[in-house]
Amino acid sequence: MKKFGLLGHNISYSISPKIHTEYYKANGIDAVYELIDTPDLASVLDKLKALNGFNVTQPYKQEILHYLDEIRTTVNAVNTVKVIDGKLVGYNTDGAGFLAHIKELKIKLKDKDVLILGAGGAAAAIVPKVTNEGAKVYVHNRNIEKARALGTVADLPKLSPQVVINCTTLGFNNESCLPVGVDLSRLEFAYDTIYNPPETPFLKTAKKQGADTANGYRMLECQAYEAIKVWLE
Repeated sequence: MKKFGLLGHNISYSISPKIHTEYYKANGIDAVYELIDTPDLASVLDKLKALNGFNVTQPYKQEILHYLDEIRTTVNAVNTVKVIDGKLVGYNTDGAGFLAHIKELKIKLKDKDVLILGAGGAAAAIVPKVTNEGAKVYVHNRNIEKARALGTVADLPKLSPQVVINCTTLGFNNESCLPVGVDLSRLEFAYDTIYNPPETPFLKTAKKQGADTANGYRMLECQAYEAIKVWLE
C-alpha cells in the first residue's frame, strides 16, 4: 500500500483526503492519504520521508524548498513532493490545476488586464500560467518586493482589471481580500483560490458587479489528479 499525505498547518478544514481517497477507490489504487498538520516543518521530516509522496499547502509551499533534494519546477513554490529512495523531489501542480479549471470554464485571458492578489505560493504558480495565456498581469501584495519578483506591481489608482484572482488566504474567515481603492468597473471574471467558504466576500462583491465567478474547489481537484500522476509515474 502506498502512503501519501498533505503537509500544512491549521488544515483540519481540508477536503484533500476526501478527493484523494475517492480517486484511489475509483481507479483501483491501493493507497491512503493523511493530514500532516504541524507548526514546525522540520520536526516532521522523517515522517515525510517515510511516505511515497505528499502535497504541500499553507504555510509551507515556499519553506519546503529549503528541504528538497531536487526541484523539478521553475516555480518558486512547491505543492507536490515525490519521495524517491528517501530523497525529496519537488514539483508544482497548482498552475496546471488552475489552468485546467479556467479552460473548463472557457474563460479567455488573452489581452485581459488581470490583477493577482497575493505573492505567495499560489500566486507564484498561477502568474506564469496567466502570462502565458497572453494576459497583462499585475500583482498586488503588501510586500512590494515579493510582488515585483512575480511581475508588474499593480498601481491600483491607474488599474481597472477585467479579471481578478485572489491568491491570498483572506476570505477563509469571511474577510475581504480586496484592497482599498481597487476599481471593479470593468470586472468580467473573479476567481478565488479559496473554496471554503464556497462564496467569499470577494466573490459576492464581484457577483454584485455582474461578473462571472468561480472558487478554487475544481482547481484543488485538478491539481490533486496531477499530483497523483507525478507520484505514480
